[in-house]
Amino acid sequence: MEEKQSQAAPRGGYFAGWRWVPLPAVFAGLALSMVIGATSTLDPKEAAQIYEEFRGFVVGLTASPLGIFQNNFMIALLMSIPVAGAFLGAGIMYNSGVILSAASIAQRVDPMMLVLSTLIWPVGIMEMLAYSLASTQSLLLAYAGYKRMLRSEARNLAVTVAVVAVLLAASSVIEFTLLRVIRP
Repeated sequence: MEEKQSQAAPRGGYFAGWRWVPLPAVFAGLALSMVIGATSTLDPKEAAQIYEEFRGFVVGLTASPLGIFQNNFMIALLMSIPVAGAFLGAGIMYNSGVILSAASIAQRVDPMMLVLSTLIWPVGIMEMLAYSLASTQSLLLAYAGYKRMLRSEARNLAVTVAVVAVLLAASSVIEFTLLRVIRP
């Protein structure tokens, strides 16, 4: 009985160190996906079209912290889908990089400066951490399915979703406030 119990739930629960081992690699993978997208070559006309479409999208999105949160939380939930979420996350970050590439062409700046400013900005750090947690959780859910421990991992999923929601809610308020200062 005791052996079965230790297989079902590793000691330490949600905050056990083992579950965080893949987190830095997932963070790096998502950042690398963004870099690859940002360094992709775009035709100037295509870049202008992408940039203008994105600017139109952002205007409506940033009208309130709720709009920012809903967009980012939906992305994080997609990234939580077992196995597929990690690949969706990489694709989403690649597309974010392509948008940065288009912006760099439109604004005549180095795309890597835009990537770095995104990744070191407090909002960017909070969002990347949330996305990395969600993508890591997708891998942990797949592993739990393989080990037949989905019930215990479902509880961990709930905690991860709550942590991600708090991170993204806070980053949404900060981003909204900073955008109001930058663009009054």
